[in-house]
Amino acid sequence: MKIIDFGFSVAIPIGQKLKIFCGTPSYIAPEIILGHPYGLAGDIWAMGILLYVFLAGRFPFKSSTNRELYRRIVRHSYPTLDFVNADAMDLINRTLQKDQTTRPTLEEMLACPWLSNDFSTSVSSSGGEDVAGSYSTAASGSLLGARPSSKAI
Repeated sequence: MKIIDFGFSVAIPIGQKLKIFCGTPSYIAPEIILGHPYGLAGDIWAMGILLYVFLAGRFPFKSSTNRELYRRIVRHSYPTLDFVNADAMDLINRTLQKDQTTRPTLEEMLACPWLSNDFSTSVSSSGGEDVAGSYSTAASGSLLGARPSSKAI
């Protein structure tokens, strides 16, 4: 799967930070809202939001106004997903760190146990039946947060 949105894309020179306030409101990292310089860690935050949405079917921070949405993002309180694989939730929590310096790098994300598992076995629901259906187990496993020999949603 490829997801591309270059509407506000900017090439950031290595080692430099930006102070431009832009982006899709639900994906904006706290440092951008607060007007702090930011770099690639803002993209890691956005990937964490995207992962949360894929697994939960909803955004971690929601509001009817952008002002309240930004306040909730900065306050940094979001619901945990008890029905999602623990390694997947750990990855979400690590990418959604309020302090951008503590977020993982892309390489660290790719090395996390949930992403580095072999999804060649069938995916099970919490009831134990096969839920892979007509989808490939790699796609079903990654979207559902499952891993071999564990229960998923």
